[in-house]
Amino acid sequence: MSLGLVKRKKKMADKSKFDIAVTHKNKRLTAMTYRACPIYLLLILHVVAVGCITTDSQIVERSKEVRPAWVDNADQKSLNTEDKLLFIEEGSNLRDLPLGIKATQLQALKSSRDYIQNKIVEHINLVSSDSGINLVNKARMTGTVAKVVKTSHNKFARVQDIYFEKIYNQNAEDELEREFYRVFVKVEYPKSQIDVILKNVSSRFSGSKLPDLGKIAMRLSKLNWKLYSH
Repeated sequence: MSLGLVKRKKKMADKSKFDIAVTHKNKRLTAMTYRACPIYLLLILHVVAVGCITTDSQIVERSKEVRPAWVDNADQKSLNTEDKLLFIEEGSNLRDLPLGIKATQLQALKSSRDYIQNKIVEHINLVSSDSGINLVNKARMTGTVAKVVKTSHNKFARVQDIYFEKIYNQNAEDELEREFYRVFVKVEYPKSQIDVILKNVSSRFSGSKLPDLGKIAMRLSKLNWKLYSH
């Protein structure tokens, strides 16, 4: 065999090895590409699906022909009118209407009671701070306020109005999420009772053997009771 023939065969063998290596490398890249593509496709499909969920939701039923104006204030939770405190609670994604209404009513009453209690506690803390009173029995003070507020709230708080809407979402994947209810509950509480609560709390503090609560009672008795005068 001539030297030239040997060189040509060696060159062809090297080229064949190179082609095989490139082919294997391309196969690996192709395999990696096919493994990665489904991940991106899933992300794209997910974004599109989520983006479409709310666009086709519509109200198919409502408890009143005209949506009450107070419903639009649901995000504010509480409103201050001339003679009343108004509290609005929203229950959403409710499957059972009767149970949903009941649950939203209970939550509305609880939220309104908690709001009043927190306002009274906040007011007493401010009075003690402005008067230089070191309030060390905060737990006792809060407990007394809670009892007085609960008694007044049970007697005077009223569910004034209820409104609900049935929502249909044709694009919901879960059949249970295709139809649901939104319930809105409005609770009223007379402002005049806030001042009565303060007087009752002050009366209880005045009979306490705890010095700090006694001082607060004396300070509260000298203040104008109109906490919600505006």
